[in-house]
Amino acid sequence: MRSQTLLIACIVAFSLLLLAGCVETSDTDDSVVTVNLYSLTDTIRCTLWDEMPHTPNRVPMIAEVLRDGQPAIGVPISIDLHAAQGWCVYNDSLQQCTTYVNGRVEFTYVTISCHGGCDTIIVSALGKSASAFVYFDMDTMYTLDLHVSRDTLYVPVGSEDSTVISVWLKTGMGVGLADSTITLMASGGRFDYLPPTDSMGRASTWWHTNHEYGLFTLLASFSHATDTARIVVDSLLR
Repeated sequence: MRSQTLLIACIVAFSLLLLAGCVETSDTDDSVVTVNLYSLTDTIRCTLWDEMPHTPNRVPMIAEVLRDGQPAIGVPISIDLHAAQGWCVYNDSLQQCTTYVNGRVEFTYVTISCHGGCDTIIVSALGKSASAFVYFDMDTMYTLDLHVSRDTLYVPVGSEDSTVISVWLKTGMGVGLADSTITLMASGGRFDYLPPTDSMGRASTWWHTNHEYGLFTLLASFSHATDTARIVVDSLLR
């Protein structure tokens, strides 16, 4: 975790040095200046660092400077981040912070690790500014699969039988979630101890008939995720 934090801090610091070379200038005439900021999306779906450790999230953005409604050419802009959960990189390494013939500067907001909430990107030019929000949607969606090795058991009266119960817990990205405790419930019978999920998000245990007969419903749950399975226990007597 310390190495991750250091890596992000170094990248942010280097990017800030690049951005620092762009100094906003003030307008010297009576023209009407307008600054606009556009982004292709306002939401980043965050993933756990352990799932995708070197895959950055990117949001393409465009800053636009107009003077009297017309593109302002060759105007330097400055970029500031409020929460600084990421950094900005100019798309054109030569043009960088200076507006093109269309009055625009294209850049990309980048983040590797985010912790919910939002970041604010502020673009300034000629004494005017515009801002945009990037929201971080934490990947907290889970899916849970419950599987029984045998869903029909024929048990002599006075005897007991059992079947293996397996669970698989995954994030919304389809990655197994390790070291998680899943709750098991049933309308009858009894469970052995279910250990926390392994590195693949899987865990298994035994369900015993406990000298009971009939149709039983098993329920596995973790957070909002649930799954069910049914087991029929029948005697050999007809």
